[in-house]
Amino acid sequence: MISKKKVAQLCRKRKTLEVCTLKDGTQWVGAGGAYYVMDGLPKMKTTEYTAVFDFSQKDIDESVISEVDISNIIEAEIEIAVQSEPQTLIYCDEKFLCFSESNHFAIIPETQLAPVIMDENTAFYIRFGQAPIVCVKHGLFQEALIAATVFSETAIKAIESQCLTIINAVRNSTEKTYEETDNAQEELE
Repeated sequence: MISKKKVAQLCRKRKTLEVCTLKDGTQWVGAGGAYYVMDGLPKMKTTEYTAVFDFSQKDIDESVISEVDISNIIEAEIEIAVQSEPQTLIYCDEKFLCFSESNHFAIIPETQLAPVIMDENTAFYIRFGQAPIVCVKHGLFQEALIAATVFSETAIKAIESQCLTIINAVRNSTEKTYEETDNAQEELE
């Protein structure tokens, strides 16, 4: 299930409200790279969503509000089920989740999972396309599609540095039961 209230909060926070209507009338609402199915709501126009989502006039003026067509992403069939728990990464005070399976990876901001009400039937998949997408399903039904974060070269170097610092801190705080190497970077590669 999707919390419509949390989708609304995310749309207002990200200053984006994108609506995709499929041929069967199903609607998805997006908030900057994350889209959520709006089951249980009547088919609405973007202006109606702004009213239902409690957008103030200031929110409307400051937001990108549009109709989009992401049907090719929603209807994509090439995906792989993620079997393991995602790894966490904190970068710039934001928590990210790294989903990986069979050398396929997708890193998403944890905040974009907030609208998903998870239970034992929630499953994650990595979808392939121009960029990886995390598909969240409840049983066989899609509930959310979240585009993977693309990090800048500067961010990648900062994350690598953070990882090396952690590796060195762990090594220096544990008993030496391994042969030391001169360069921790070599071991990462």
